[in-house]
Order: sequence, then C-alpha cells, then structure tokens
Amino acid sequence: MTWDESDVNELVSKKRMDKDKYKWFYTNVLSHVVGRVYWKKYEAKRGGMEMATVSDEAMALLLLENGFESWMHKNLMGGSEQVSRESVPPKYTVREKDGSTKEFKGWSDDGLERFNELCQEVTEDRTKNGKKFDDTYKVTRRGVTRKRKRASVSTIQVFDEFSGEERSGSEEDNDSESERVLQGRQHQSV
Repeated sequence: MTWDESDVNELVSKKRMDKDKYKWFYTNVLSHVVGRVYWKKYEAKRGGMEMATVSDEAMALLLLENGFESWMHKNLMGGSEQVSRESVPPKYTVREKDGSTKEFKGWSDDGLERFNELCQEVTEDRTKNGKKFDDTYKVTRRGVTRKRKRASVSTIQVFDEFSGEERSGSEEDNDSESERVLQGRQHQSV
C-alpha cells in the first residue's frame, strides 16, 4: 500500500469507517504502541479495543500524524535521520525559535491539544463502529497468527550445580532431577 498525507488524514478522520486503512493502522501502528509481542499473541482472539486503551489508540494516531511527512521524506532521501528532521520536522514536537526540532523535549501545546481531540474522537468512534470493526478484524487475523515450533530436545550433557554431575537434556531426566532438587529444598526449609 502506497500512502501519502491525504491517506493519513483520511484514516485519522474516518477511523474504523475506512476498514482497509484502519486494519493497516491496527496491524502496523497501534500494535507497536500496545506492544508487538502481546498484539501478535492475542490479535485473533481479542479485538483492538480490548488490547488497546483509548489513549493508546489516540497516541498511535497522533504519532502517525506527527511523523508521517518526516518518515516519507526520510524514505525518499535514503534513510538519513538528520536530513529528515531538518527538512521536514514533525508536526507536534517542541521546536526551537529557529524552527528546528528539540530532540526528546516532548509535545508542543498543539500536540497535547490534538491528543485530547483524538481521545474524544476515538471514544466516539469506538461507540459507533468499534465492536463490528473488531469482530471483522479478529476473523481476518485468525489464519495469520502462527505459533513457533518447539526445538527438539537436546541430548547434550550439561553441568548441574545441584548434583555436581553432568546430565542429559532429555525431559525425563530433567523432570526427575527437578523433583529431587525440589524435595531437597523442601527438606532444607522444614
């Protein structure tokens, strides 16, 4: 999907009414605000409204609005961070008097006001369109989430500091050794 600023503006204004763009937003932006590992684990079982708070969703939208032009410019310029910041500063981060961005100095007043607006908009959008959108999103993600296969059990001898002997990596040996260690610890604590 090729994006421009009008696509971002449309996504932010329509939210869940533009299903394709908002699915992209859920998967590529909101998931990172919430936590990518958590999102991937539960995206097919829970909806975005259950995994992300209103403020998470508003923050993800604000981050997208704030940095989109800069990210696109950076992409066009071959990834140079410095060229991107100087040429196209983010919309809502604190700026110096000369217009340059203060690095890591926080949000401007406009950015804070925009965050509050987005929280209100997200709350309204969730009420009107949230459940239906989340139900559809979960269905589309069901075949996408995959569990990793477990590695085979190792047969390498490893040092066991509790017995002072090497032991194999097989589960059966490890289970019986673990039971002996636990029994020894319980006996010591009595």
